[in-house]
Amino acid sequence: MNITRYFQYIIFYIAILISNAQCRVQHTKEYKQEQEHVRVLIPFVPGNCHLCNEQFYEKLKVLDIKNIPYAFLLSEDFSEDLDYIKKEYKLNDFKGNQFILSTALFQKYYFPPQTYALEFGTDSNYKIYRNIDVLIEDVKLMRQKDTLDLGSYKIKKSASNLLLNNKQQMYIQNCVQTNTFDFIDLRTGRQQLKVSLTPQHLFNNYLLNFKDSFTAMSKLKEVEAEGIPKRDEFVHFEYVHDSIYVTSMHTYIQNMKDSVLRSFYTMNLYKDGVYCGSRAISDERLPDDYYILPKFHIYNNAAYFTVVKLKLDTDKPNYFLARFELENGTYQFQKFLRFTMPQIQKEVGYQFLELRFSGKYFINAITNILYDLETGQSSILSIPVNEHFGYANLMSNYKAVNILMWNINVEYPNLLITYFSKDENGQSKNTLLKYNIEHRNIEGKIQFPESNSRFMHSDCTRFGYFLWVPEKDNNDYLVYKKMF
Repeated sequence: MNITRYFQYIIFYIAILISNAQCRVQHTKEYKQEQEHVRVLIPFVPGNCHLCNEQFYEKLKVLDIKNIPYAFLLSEDFSEDLDYIKKEYKLNDFKGNQFILSTALFQKYYFPPQTYALEFGTDSNYKIYRNIDVLIEDVKLMRQKDTLDLGSYKIKKSASNLLLNNKQQMYIQNCVQTNTFDFIDLRTGRQQLKVSLTPQHLFNNYLLNFKDSFTAMSKLKEVEAEGIPKRDEFVHFEYVHDSIYVTSMHTYIQNMKDSVLRSFYTMNLYKDGVYCGSRAISDERLPDDYYILPKFHIYNNAAYFTVVKLKLDTDKPNYFLARFELENGTYQFQKFLRFTMPQIQKEVGYQFLELRFSGKYFINAITNILYDLETGQSSILSIPVNEHFGYANLMSNYKAVNILMWNINVEYPNLLITYFSKDENGQSKNTLLKYNIEHRNIEGKIQFPESNSRFMHSDCTRFGYFLWVPEKDNNDYLVYKKMF
């Protein structure tokens, strides 16, 4: 059966998304190692009013009382004066009488007037503090773990999506069975529902697209008779308050004579795992050379959809995001967002276009550009999203992605970014960064080997918590840790 170029593109795009889903088992050994290795580094600047700042020394006493190991960190410029500094500033009087001379670490951890760095784990993980009390509380919390036992529920290794809403509800989607997803209500004894595109649900969605019952039913029967795989599937999910919004893609035969396939999208709403209805997504107002992709974000009662061109223009802007608003139960195109394709996107086209949203902010999955939906402004973040490759060398083909953003969370001025990266030796890591948007600097970093990270992201509802899914005695559970 021949497939139109557009349909081929959609299938290719979704195949890329699935290929990027990494599902690995996380063993509890790494968790234990992370707890055992904790150290506080205190950047020290001689002559920086430390003698007259009694609070500084009082904070050192608190660290001693709490038995929190720490060391003084100085620039290598002071290596020849270290003995004098110890004596002059009475630093040997404290338990943390270890001294580290490292200009690189000092520049990494010190921000005036005084900061404290917490190193933990086995992969050079760290967080920078300005408040010693917050640091002490975090050290206490790091020695604890908060788990959610999923009982008899087993997360398959082929799971590609996991989304948790405030430790109460969770959905999991398999990368193979894309016309269903598992919904778990953690408030009611871990009740499990398998949500599927039922015949009535499918008919409702076809009716929204084709407008009359006869055409909708005939189109539905035609495509079912052909036995086309993945003809109806869920694509993208997002929690909005207590409801799940999920787009679905549906295939139909446009022309029986030539066997030409086309597709349309709908927005489906679920509450507590129960289907509440669907809304059509219309492309009738969209310019002819643009197409909708079912990747979206809900913000201020509007839906923002990713849009693509089959061929990029060289003499005019190429947009990638459009605002849709509800009109009589249908999402209708309103305008393009005036964000244009970054340079790397122009080199690879829309092949790797995937956006990560948090409130009014979003970021492109292979760049370090932060966009603001409200102001229309964008800014380049000073983050090492690609430490070993220039953007021009990101990939030689679609299988060689060396940097990919998983997700972001923003509570201004704090930004959490989770990303996957690969170094020049082919070693893969998942990284969680805390970034300060105002000061434009990294305030913390956590890394795990990609092979040991099954799911890794911050919890949207408890900003600063880290979540992954280990495997223990064939029972899955969620682990929360206060990292940032």
